[in-house]
Formats: sequence, structure tokens, C-alpha cells
Amino acid sequence: MYIRPVLRAFASLLLAAAAACPLQPSLDGKQCDATHPCVAGSCIEGVCLAGGEGEGEGEGEGEGEGEGEGEGEGEGEGEGEGEGEGEGEGEGDCPDGQVRGTFYPDLDDDGVTAAAVEACSDGAPPPLHRATPQRAPVVLSWPTVFNGGGPADDWMAPQDADRLDTDDTHVDLDPSEPSNALDLGGFACDLPVDVLRGLEVRVLGANVDGTTPANIDAAVALLDGSVTIGAARTRSDVWLTSDTELAFGGPEDDWGGALTAVSPCVPSFGVRTVLTPTGSFTDDANLDAVLVLLYGVDDCDDGDASASTPAVVYTDLDRDLYGTGGGQSTCLSLDGAMRSALRNTDCDDADMDAFPFQSSSYDTARSDGSYDYDCDGADEVDTLTSATACSNASGTCTRTASVQLGSACGQVVDLQVCPSSGPCQPTSTTATDRVPCN
Repeated sequence: MYIRPVLRAFASLLLAAAAACPLQPSLDGKQCDATHPCVAGSCIEGVCLAGGEGEGEGEGEGEGEGEGEGEGEGEGEGEGEGEGEGEGEGEGDCPDGQVRGTFYPDLDDDGVTAAAVEACSDGAPPPLHRATPQRAPVVLSWPTVFNGGGPADDWMAPQDADRLDTDDTHVDLDPSEPSNALDLGGFACDLPVDVLRGLEVRVLGANVDGTTPANIDAAVALLDGSVTIGAARTRSDVWLTSDTELAFGGPEDDWGGALTAVSPCVPSFGVRTVLTPTGSFTDDANLDAVLVLLYGVDDCDDGDASASTPAVVYTDLDRDLYGTGGGQSTCLSLDGAMRSALRNTDCDDADMDAFPFQSSSYDTARSDGSYDYDCDGADEVDTLTSATACSNASGTCTRTASVQLGSACGQVVDLQVCPSSGPCQPTSTTATDRVPCN
């Protein structure tokens, strides 16, 4: 047929064209170069390899991603750690706009602060906290030395300045003339203060005899032995016929440097009180006690508004403010500490009339048979004065001669007195009189 020769001729032409084409892609396993690229795969070292391009790209992408992820994780961890450490060293967990500061908790809102804490704040103290500490007072035990152990001059019963709710310590005042000094010492620090910041002296139960108040200037100074130190504290007040309380110094008062000159806890420390009436007052001024407070400790119970004063107290069964046995640390109100036994020197804790420095005498024996009511280890006899002669020359029957009776404690004596009615002559009392002792 004529068609067959034509097809053969056309096929020959196609083969010749293919052999002459410079852009003919090379096949798998054939040689290749830039002019003759592979149909598929990659040209590796002048030979076409099927899948070579895919493997190459896969390896390249895999390595690239691996390195990229590694670097990304490394940078992420590094930044995270760096930022975390920076925040911890700086503002910590404080919210934005706040900084960490030191404050003093007063959680029970009693005006006395506990130990310092750190807290976040915008500058003002957090609720129930204060910017500055308000220290708790420590009560010094009552004095044991009165007027240096010598006479009290015009002060009567100075040894009773350690007693609450009495008017036994008193002085007879003259217009515009200072009284002699009432010197009290022998205080003791059973509970040392951490850092002494201030001292306060309180005169308790201050009042005057009579029916009219009096204007009185009071001066209180601190002593080292018999020498005043630092600067005295003074105040002018109207002394009433009822009890008032007078405070000198305070929680931040060092008394003109006196607290650095002598410690209130040493035996030579003392307190001196002088009174001067500024008007025409001519009667007795009285006081119950002189109390010394030291400031420098934290609130001992910041969860109880009724207790902030630390104290060491002793068993006091008869409630005479002197105890026995070993001390117990506790946390009290200031008034509670003042009315607790801060010394363990009671000689009879079953008799409230027997305690150190008792000034009164008694004509009946204690339960142990002794008359040692002032706990000094001896029975001091107070003889009784008996009239031997009387006279009414002044219009009143008065004693003009007398004798001292009694040589033993509790001795029964026949005491003679000058009667207020009837014949003015010595007359026996109707009561059985006994010699008192202390």
C-alpha cells in the first residue's frame, strides 16, 4: 500500500528531530548536564537519579526545620528564664504600680505593732499595718529602795509607793515651796527589752487631801545612784481630791540621753519626784505608786486587742502583788501586768497583809506564829504610848506625860488614855490592847 511507506518516512523524521534537539531531557540513569536536564529526579554528578530531587529537598528541609526549631526552643527557654529571674529579683509578685516595702502589722488594731513584715504597697501601709513601729511596754517590777535607804524627810511611807489603790505615800506641802525628793530605786528587769526606745514614768493615784483641788508642778528625773541624769520631765496639773494618773516621758523619750547613761535594769537606776504647789495649798498630796515602763518590744499577741504587754509573773494566791515560786512568761494587758506579781519575794502567800516593805504593824500573829509582816526575817516591836498624866488647860483633855508599854509582840497591856469626856485623868481603854509588830 502507498500508506505504509509514508508512515515509515514520518517516523524516521521524528527520530532525527529528537536526536538533534539540544533541550531533550535526559532519562533516568542517563547522562545529564545544564543543557540536558533530567526529566524527573535530580542530576547528581552528571547522572539522572529518579527521586533524587525529592530526597535532597526532604533532607534539606528536614535539617533546616530541625535547626530552626532547635534555635527557636533555645531562644524561648533563654528568654523565659531571664525574664523570670529578673522579675523575682525586682518587683517579685507585686501588682503593677506597687513596690515591696517594710511595714508593721497591727492586726488586732490595738495601737501596738508586731514584728516587721514585707508587703506590696502603693506607698501607703496595707490595711491593719503601720508605717512605723508602735512598741509594747514592759513593766518594771515595783521599787525596793526608798530614798536611798535613808529618811524620807517630809515624805511619809515612801515604801508604800509600790502599792496600788492606797494613799499611804504622802507629803505635806507648803505654798510655793518644793517638797523634798521622793527617791525610788531597786527596780528589776525580769524581762529585758530588745532595743530600748523610750521610757515612761507614771504616778498612779495622785490626789490631794481636803475638799479643794490644788495647782501643783511635778518634776520627775532619772537617777544613777543619787545623781540626776539626762533631762527631767515636768508638768503642771490641777490635782483633784480623787485619783488621777500622771505620765512623764513616753515610748520614744530617752530623757535627754539618760537611757544611754544608765540602764534601767541596773541596781543604781532610780526615779526622783518633787512636787511644788503654785498656789496657797497647805495640805497633803498623796500617791499610790510610781510605775516605770520600758518600750522596745513587739506586741506579744497581735491577734488579741486586750493583750500586748509581755511579762514574767509569779504565783500570787493572796493578791498582794508579791508572789512565790518560778516565773511564767505570759502576755497581758498593761493593767493586767501592773496588777500581777512581778517579784517572787513574798514570805507568806496565804496572808495578804504580809509582803516586803509592809509599813503597817499587827498585834496578832501570822499563821506560822511570827509577826514578820514586812518579810525582813525579824519581828519589830511597836510599843504603845500610855498616858500617865492629863490636862485640860487648853480646853481639851490632852496627854501631858506618857510611858511606852510592851516588850513582846502581841503582849496584852493596860493602855491609859486621856478621855474626851468626864474627869480629865488617865483612864484605861475598854478594849484589850496588844502590842503590834511588823
